[in-house]
Amino acid sequence: LGDGTGGFTCSDVSTDGVPASAAVALGFVDGDANLDAVFANGNARNWVCLGDGSGGFGCSDVSTVSQTTRAVALAAPISADDTAPVISGADDRTVETDSVDGVVVSDYGVSATDETDPEFPEVTCVPSEGSLFPLGDTDVECTATDTAGNTATASFTVTVEDTTPPVISVPDDISVETASPAGAVVEFEASADDLADPAPLVACDWASGSTFPLGITTVTCDALDGSGNSATASFTVTVELVVDEETFEEVAESVEDLDLPGGTENSFVRKLDNAAKSLDKGDTDGACEKLASFIDQVNAQEGKKLDSEDAAVLRAAAQAMIDATCNGN
Repeated sequence: LGDGTGGFTCSDVSTDGVPASAAVALGFVDGDANLDAVFANGNARNWVCLGDGSGGFGCSDVSTVSQTTRAVALAAPISADDTAPVISGADDRTVETDSVDGVVVSDYGVSATDETDPEFPEVTCVPSEGSLFPLGDTDVECTATDTAGNTATASFTVTVEDTTPPVISVPDDISVETASPAGAVVEFEASADDLADPAPLVACDWASGSTFPLGITTVTCDALDGSGNSATASFTVTVELVVDEETFEEVAESVEDLDLPGGTENSFVRKLDNAAKSLDKGDTDGACEKLASFIDQVNAQEGKKLDSEDAAVLRAAAQAMIDATCNGN
């Protein structure tokens, strides 16, 4: 009777009509893993039921009813394993990415212990160890199961972050020559590479193809990746004026575009022509004197026939020509 767990009471046991060779109780008697049969005495058929039905007794608790009893009922206690394993190491963690695709996490460090299974249970996690984790948060679910079928679960979050700034590339310092007092158009290329962003944004405070003024201009470029990491680099653009015939023609065209009264326009243009002729003859001092006279006339006409903005443009052009031709003297 019973299932070996102590799940029966004495009132459940009956030997009425049971032959001497019949088993009247089942239990784990000899300590092995096999269930043993206990037989009634062939003469007396007496029966001894020990314990309270919980299986809570041992062999020392067994006594016989009479000398004719050849066997007594033994029900070795069987402790049911209903305790789940304990999972450890399922802690949130943050890792740095090393590629655009993310990062491989090879060892979670998650394990489990069990009271009755010292070498068990095994732990399985989804995603498994060695998986590729993308940027951001990914939840990992782990399960441990012992041989009795008890299970435990635990979860943790793997956060993949990118804290590495882009690597920005800008050109070396640039130097160009121009015949125009307005400056020169300069093109350049700035780019950036990033571990986690295949196309970081690059922006410069002077765009490629801009007209750069005479002198030295510092260009600053910034790179920004998708994680908010940034990098900065800079270079200089130096534009040097080389005065030639084209230079005088450009300034003269600027004067003509102002639609000044005929006499005023002719006076400006004549001074420029005379300065060009002097320079063509190698008379740099004469050329610079005539350019200085041009500036004097601009100053005289400012606020009269020239507004301040136009006067500043003409004055700057002539002064640049003097600086380039006469070294500022």
